[in-house]
Amino acid sequence: MKSLLASILLLGLLSCGSDSADENLDPRCQSICIIDEPSLDGAFDICSEASAGLCKDECTVRIEEATSLCATCLLEDADFGVGIRAGSSDFCDNGICQKIGREGTCTYTQGDDQARDDCSRQVFPRREVHCDTEYAPVLDCSAICQ
Repeated sequence: MKSLLASILLLGLLSCGSDSADENLDPRCQSICIIDEPSLDGAFDICSEASAGLCKDECTVRIEEATSLCATCLLEDADFGVGIRAGSSDFCDNGICQKIGREGTCTYTQGDDQARDDCSRQVFPRREVHCDTEYAPVLDCSAICQ
């Protein structure tokens, strides 16, 4: 486990300042480390490019000497992203709705989709954030990765 951590740190230092070629990236890592765009332009958090790069580096190190079956196991259920997105916190009463978010509150008329979207942009403005990648424990693959 210590050697895996050391490899990740070394790979991070070696790739710092250089453009890693995604064409050489294992397709499994490529598919895990995709930055998902939030459904509403200008609202909600999005993963940073640096986070996606770190995800790709970690993923590559995780499977670099593994057999195909072992690598598949090591990446099974891997998750990269912002986690739980700030959801709609809308409360409506008598046709007036209030949205509550990290930047305050906003009101709009019930059924006015444009106003609701504008409120989302106001109380959950788009932020680029650091995202982590979660993997299942390596021990879960010990029988396959002998």
